[in-house]
Amino acid sequence: MMEFLRRLWVVFRKEMIHCYRDPHVVIYGVLFPLLFYPAAAIAMLEIGIFQEGKREQETYRIVFPESKEPNIAAIRDVLANSKRCKLVTSSNPLKDLKSGNIEAFVEEASGNLVVKVAGSLPLSESANNYINKVIESRRMKNIRKELADKNAPVEVMRVFTFELNDAKRTKAKEENKGGDAAVVIFRYLLASVICVLVLCIPAGAVYPAICAFTEEREKKTLESTLVAAVSTECLTAGKFLSVFVVALMSGILNLIGMSLVIWLMLSQAKELSGLSRLSGSSFQVSFETGACLFAATVLFSLLVSSMFSLLGATTKSFKEAQNMLTVPLLIFTPMPIAGMLPGVLLSKTLAFVPVLNLILWVKSAVRGDADLALVGIVVGETLFLTCAMLFLLIRLIRTEKFVLGDHIDIWAPLFARGKANGR
Repeated sequence: MMEFLRRLWVVFRKEMIHCYRDPHVVIYGVLFPLLFYPAAAIAMLEIGIFQEGKREQETYRIVFPESKEPNIAAIRDVLANSKRCKLVTSSNPLKDLKSGNIEAFVEEASGNLVVKVAGSLPLSESANNYINKVIESRRMKNIRKELADKNAPVEVMRVFTFELNDAKRTKAKEENKGGDAAVVIFRYLLASVICVLVLCIPAGAVYPAICAFTEEREKKTLESTLVAAVSTECLTAGKFLSVFVVALMSGILNLIGMSLVIWLMLSQAKELSGLSRLSGSSFQVSFETGACLFAATVLFSLLVSSMFSLLGATTKSFKEAQNMLTVPLLIFTPMPIAGMLPGVLLSKTLAFVPVLNLILWVKSAVRGDADLALVGIVVGETLFLTCAMLFLLIRLIRTEKFVLGDHIDIWAPLFARGKANGR
């Protein structure tokens, strides 16, 4: 047993070195997740900040006719004295608005103000927001003045909130300081992690499977590998483990890269700054949920690695392998979308659908209503499919002709060793 493990380690180490010598594995499995995603996020944020700063320096051209109504006249005076606005005159404001000569047209209708903008123009919406802020400021000033004239306290303008607690709810649920909305959002994001991994892990397993199996046929080194002083099981297991580890690492690195992107965007979003005041208890992951997520990720990586290894062993060239392995990628793509649909839960029927059952398992674990019997079906089916594909992979490798010209019978017992094997 120790000798088998030693030889397995030798095969695994050599295959890992060979995989990471391939530029495709390094670029798509390491550089893209850790460099491309954060760099793209930083570039988009910088462009957004630059565009926002550029808009703040722009002057809004506004057509605002004079009015005898005191409030409207006061609003017009504020806009006229603002550095951000420039009041202009126009014989046909609507035509100038459509052609982009002005950003907004404010007119009086029965004592009310109507703001017209061209939504397709970049500055028009910003001008509309600025005008509405000025109008709201004037409205609040009038309310305060009216309350002061009536000797009423200004504090009555404050909005008071109250909460209704259901008597049937447990005390633990009532003490949720983070808010139900925050918990729901966090659960959704946590369930989305497996969806991201379902898309990233297969993409990271394509080129390792090609390196481990297909390239030996294309480079005519298969015969040399098959006469190595290792058993068929040891050779297959070492190659399979290299594909599994690289695919799992690629999925984790993609998840880290996307998490960095989300963190950068949230840290720059001023309107989401209130999230920092939420209680940390709202964003805690229980041990059971974390264990389910980890187990589902490992099981999916095993399933994908065995599938791609089997398909890679059947192809004879790099291009053929790419075309063959694209088919599972297309099949996996709609799975996360279907799994995250409302009302789609783990059931006796969906528990037998590969990949989708893993997503629904994590989804039910996050919700806290996972059925142990259904989870057992999901785990058992995934392991069965993985073992079946590894069995076929070993059979396929045994059918290869050796340099000595011997041929292994595909119907021979799995662990049978004949003298014709040469091992």
